[in-house]
Amino acid sequence: MSDKLKINFQNCYGIGKLETELEFKHKGYAIYAPNGVMKTSFAKTMMDISQGAEPSDLVFPERESVFDLSLNGSSVAQDEIFVVQSYDENYFSEEVSTLLANTDLKEKYEKVHKDIAAAKKDLDKKLLEYAGYGSRSRENVDAIIERIYGDKYYDVLLELEGCITGLNEAIYSKADYKILFDPKVQKLLKDKSVEGLVNDFTKKYQELTEQSPVLRAEFQYHNITQVQGQLEANNFFGAGHSINLKDKNTDSHEEFVSNEEFAQKIESEKLRVLSDQDLQKKFDSFNSKLKNKELVAFRDYITENQHLLPELKDLETFERNLWTQYLVRAKSEVLSLLEQYKKGQEDLTKIVKEAQENPSDWDEVIAEFNRRFVHLPFKLSVGNKTDVILKGQAPAVEFDFVDGDKERTFEPTQKSDLLRVLSTGEARALYILNIMFEIHSRWKQRKKTLFVFDDVADSFDYKNKFAIINYLEDVVKVEGVDFLSIILTHNFDFLRTIESRRIAPAHQCRMAFKTN
Repeated sequence: MSDKLKINFQNCYGIGKLETELEFKHKGYAIYAPNGVMKTSFAKTMMDISQGAEPSDLVFPERESVFDLSLNGSSVAQDEIFVVQSYDENYFSEEVSTLLANTDLKEKYEKVHKDIAAAKKDLDKKLLEYAGYGSRSRENVDAIIERIYGDKYYDVLLELEGCITGLNEAIYSKADYKILFDPKVQKLLKDKSVEGLVNDFTKKYQELTEQSPVLRAEFQYHNITQVQGQLEANNFFGAGHSINLKDKNTDSHEEFVSNEEFAQKIESEKLRVLSDQDLQKKFDSFNSKLKNKELVAFRDYITENQHLLPELKDLETFERNLWTQYLVRAKSEVLSLLEQYKKGQEDLTKIVKEAQENPSDWDEVIAEFNRRFVHLPFKLSVGNKTDVILKGQAPAVEFDFVDGDKERTFEPTQKSDLLRVLSTGEARALYILNIMFEIHSRWKQRKKTLFVFDDVADSFDYKNKFAIINYLEDVVKVEGVDFLSIILTHNFDFLRTIESRRIAPAHQCRMAFKTN
């Protein structure tokens, strides 16, 4: 059964009226149109329809345009039309990502990344929650970690893995990063007058710590609190053990047999330090600087957590230590992610190796191009084959020139340099390469398509012109897919060649004339 294409164009780029029916007993039609008759207008109209745009009459835009197109009684969908212009230097096929060399490999590759991403999401939610942003925050954890530690996200985790496993939680592991490191707070703390007040408080705090019978410069409030937390977590007292604290002034020991007694002792030492009147005056001096309403949250928070103030003396170190503590708190999520990441890297190495060895659709199209256009001064190759296969990226086509014993490769980023080297016909061949990618993609998807070829062989030399003709022949004679082609030309010799090859047999060759 033949296909019937009904065309009704009126007031479309100079076409006053074109109403006809093309019966495709063969898959290829050819239309010869002298310059100025309808060829370019027809191609532009079809291009508009394929892009979902409305054709118009550029000279008389007030005229109403008609652009009806139906195949076998049904409207032709815009993605079922593909117009191949004579040349478009900037054209790039939008369907290249559908050319996958090995679907199974790609699925394995995507699963590895999906599993890693799921584990990372769990960790990031915990970190955002601990930092005070909330688990649903869109704050970029990667950017924070990479800025603080000066390395890539996963490299930081791998480097800290041993540290995270061995460390216990410090008292400031529950500190609110969002409040403490708010940009306005940071600006305030870097003010010289405020910095001096923080130093005064810290100096007095450390002096009082030294006066404590159980605290030391190297064993401060957050250290003893960390010890208490670990003993409680590991049921130290519940197992019948006790702990002694030595009074450095008298060398006497005080024994604690329960977590409650030990925690109460720690709290009393905290109050001993923080309730000192001189220390309070220094804190009040600092607090008096927090008058800006935008610093209210910080003021309220630091008032309840004065023991954190000495940590703010060295913001960079505290920020790093604080995020390390968040990672310690999220230890199980960190270790789960790293386990998934390490396993994933091993799997990816195998997948990438297999992808590199596996022939791809890209190879097929490139090989076909090199075989057809044998008279060009270069050969093509795909430089990013692994990324093409596994990540769905567009192929980075490289151009390899050989002249005797000299070789040079032009990479995709050097396209402008390459075009300056090539002749007009050779540059057009690169455009044809992208067309070949598009057609191969549509063939692989078995996508029903009406092609409109607009003088595609124009400006090619004799040998490469016949390479185009051979390719058109293959397109119209391909089996197993609904491809129809309309070939437009203003070259009568080209029309005769198309007919002689039965790309468009005589009964499907038309000549366009302009009437009143």
